[in-house]
Amino acid sequence: MDEPLSHLDSELRLRTRGELKRLHELNQRTIIFVTHDQVEALALADRIVVMDNGVIQQIGTPAQVYENPDNLFVAGFIGEPPMNLINGRIMSDDGGPVFRSTDHNLNVRLPAGLLVSAKGFERKELVLGIRPHHFHVVPREESAQYPGRVVIYESLGEEGVLEVEVEGCSLTILTEPELSFQPGDTLGVSADWENAILFDGENGQSLNLNGD
Repeated sequence: MDEPLSHLDSELRLRTRGELKRLHELNQRTIIFVTHDQVEALALADRIVVMDNGVIQQIGTPAQVYENPDNLFVAGFIGEPPMNLINGRIMSDDGGPVFRSTDHNLNVRLPAGLLVSAKGFERKELVLGIRPHHFHVVPREESAQYPGRVVIYESLGEEGVLEVEVEGCSLTILTEPELSFQPGDTLGVSADWENAILFDGENGQSLNLNGD
């Protein structure tokens, strides 16, 4: 099937997507489904082949390509909103190794697992990736890891999409639906850095592949 849902309106697309999923589970036949819509791929596939200009970038289950992208292309393509990607290097300070963002003031004390995967990459160009839902916002700045300032907030009903400036970096965060923000509001931001991924800044490959 070559993009069979692309010309349908949103309601019919959703219904047809569910029907295709039902037919596949009923018949247990292999179906090759081509789409540029990564949401369709995540919703329908048992296995996904992510391609860029005809070159395979990663093959895996929806969970694998979403949670553990092999490279920066997959990290930026899979997920809506996409993964936050922060350029920087691992440096040393009095407290030990820290990821320091390039041209910004964001410092991240990385968990042990990420430091293991980054062994040998100290002071080299790296990219730190973290999904928007691995951030948390709190009203009081002093109770969080970082102070933040709201740039844009979009309420989508079941969730909110928040763009926040944190230590000079622009980060996208998914929030609970009951929260509401105005541009310029200040808040606190914390992150589950143990869910982050480090990528080689030169070739874009995930360092988790080396760590495994």
